[in-house]
Amino acid sequence: MPPRRTSRSLVAIAAAAVFALTVGLVGVSPALSATAAPIEEPITPAVARIVTVDTTVRAEPSHSAAAVEMLAAGDEVSVSAQVPAWRKISVDGVEGWVPYSVTQVVPTEFEGGRGFPRELTADVTLRAQPGEKAVAVATVLKHSYVKAYATAGTWRKIETANGTGWVMSSKIIKPTYTSYAATKDLNVRASASGSTEIVLTLKKGQKVVVLGTRDGWSSVRAGSYGAAAATYSGWTTSKYLVPTNIRVTETALNLRTKAWTGSVVTVIPKGAKVTLTGSSVSNWSRSPKTWREVRYGSYRGWVAAAYLALPY
Repeated sequence: MPPRRTSRSLVAIAAAAVFALTVGLVGVSPALSATAAPIEEPITPAVARIVTVDTTVRAEPSHSAAAVEMLAAGDEVSVSAQVPAWRKISVDGVEGWVPYSVTQVVPTEFEGGRGFPRELTADVTLRAQPGEKAVAVATVLKHSYVKAYATAGTWRKIETANGTGWVMSSKIIKPTYTSYAATKDLNVRASASGSTEIVLTLKKGQKVVVLGTRDGWSSVRAGSYGAAAATYSGWTTSKYLVPTNIRVTETALNLRTKAWTGSVVTVIPKGAKVTLTGSSVSNWSRSPKTWREVRYGSYRGWVAAAYLALPY
């Protein structure tokens, strides 16, 4: 019997406690009943920022607070204070709060405005404003040739064959160049696909720079070093491009250890491809007049230049 009384007593005490809390008989500390408001950290002087997406300005730093204004992506605001995850802003006489993540430093253009040639290190999403949440403009492929025109924090504004927009600065590097020539007239497209816009047409024999390849396509740049990315770069079919240092033998040739008098290393057959190494010698009193140093397979030596032809 005693255990039964003890059990009923515990149940009664628990029920009474619940009832007391329900009707307010037991006091609750104010610190436990409400979360303390975050302390504003003033920013003096105020700093200029832009918003990277369409944004609602709130009366308080909370998504449930009343809306006081709407901002469009790209609008410039003045930031005067902050709390964790929020910034206090003013624009056109209206003051309120926006999420920290939608603000970015005001873009500044590089001096001169001509842009710096760069290469993408990965496939990227081009954004309308500097921010991961900004509107996507286009997808631009790794190795694409671009020109950087402006900066906003860790973001860069670039021009590409796909359009102009913003990417993280960590996705662009100084380009490396390898010279190629077109073996036929070729269309250069905005991306590595035959269905994308034609940017320009290469003529047979025209020289271009190749930055990289992808699934049978090559990223190319035509024109001068500073040529506009939007009109002089894009993607074209790799199989119709050949390195500019490639030549084809017009007849069987002796590969010699040195020009004119060197011993024969091997005989290169007619129609074989050889790679020019860049070295040449000429003597107008001798025949053949000019010799070129070439690489053929694992061999390296000298051949008469007169019997080397372009491969296109």
